[in-house]
Amino acid sequence: MNRPTVSIIATFYNQAKYAPRLIKSVINQSYTDWELICVNDCSKDNTNNVLSKFGKKCKKISIISNETNLGPSKSRHIGIEKAIGEYLAFIDGDDWIDQDYLETLVTTAIKDNLDMVICNAKRTIPLFKIQKKVFYLPRQNEVFTKPNIMDIYYLNFFGVQFFIPSYSAKLISKIIVDKCRFKAIERHFCEDEQFLITLWPHLNRIKFIGYNGYCWRWGTGVTSNQSGKKRKHYVLDNYFDYYNFKKDQIEKYNYEKARHHLLNEFKCVIRDCIDVKYPLGHPMADDEIVYLKSVLSHQEIDDLKLLLQNSKSPLTEVILSKDPLKIYEYIRSVSKRGGLLVRLKNISMSLLSMISSKIP
Repeated sequence: MNRPTVSIIATFYNQAKYAPRLIKSVINQSYTDWELICVNDCSKDNTNNVLSKFGKKCKKISIISNETNLGPSKSRHIGIEKAIGEYLAFIDGDDWIDQDYLETLVTTAIKDNLDMVICNAKRTIPLFKIQKKVFYLPRQNEVFTKPNIMDIYYLNFFGVQFFIPSYSAKLISKIIVDKCRFKAIERHFCEDEQFLITLWPHLNRIKFIGYNGYCWRWGTGVTSNQSGKKRKHYVLDNYFDYYNFKKDQIEKYNYEKARHHLLNEFKCVIRDCIDVKYPLGHPMADDEIVYLKSVLSHQEIDDLKLLLQNSKSPLTEVILSKDPLKIYEYIRSVSKRGGLLVRLKNISMSLLSMISSKIP
């Protein structure tokens, strides 16, 4: 079998405690034709020293240290520019891969002449030996070509999820990545999904495989600085740019079947990113209503009218009223209904992951 080199790009921000497990998982791969490019995104902890120690011991590991914090998208693409492999694989700084990960993905890619292999991932809390499969991939072990790659699976990026919309748990042809000419973006929100949306139309042959070899650590750090704003507001503020990017993709590829899904996503992002914990009259509620008024000033809000052509939607109608007080009251009333068990589960998993994060 031809043994192509795989360039593995790992990005780190303040993940000194997790870096050793990631690097050791690469060193211990059964497939040995790899290079590991570690991009330290201006970490404030001991990450750089940890990476340097491994780099001195293994010539297949190279270290890139950003002079300023660039975020995950630019950091990954700095790694891509340095990569020499025929294939690319990505790992976040707090994750790791099983010993047969590269062997499994590379063997599949070569056998079926694939541009991309997509496997599953397992969310893990190592201390408590908790694992959960992330997605059940569609029609496993079947090669997909155009037009199905676009006609069916491009919907993954518009709200119909088939697989993880991220860099991880994938092996990608570097030729295809170079061909798509993706420009790394500034924002730290859905930058990985925007990369895949740009890449996807250039793919000719892909396969989903029923293999869970990527280990995604549950509930730990990120590869960039957190915004000073509240996280919900940061997401919503940046969503408008992302929404317009996806609208452009629909126009570019005449992908009208995705428009309804995109608009549903849009209204749900508004609903989920407004903090309605406080009753009306509370100062925090007043602040949120002021913020909501600024959100409603975006002209993209009017796009939601298309959702009312075929069916009624109370949430859509209340958003289109552009009355921030009315919208706040409605979202608050809806958020109180059900969901308690889900919230309790998420709180429990967050607590477990926080405890386990104390141990690499």
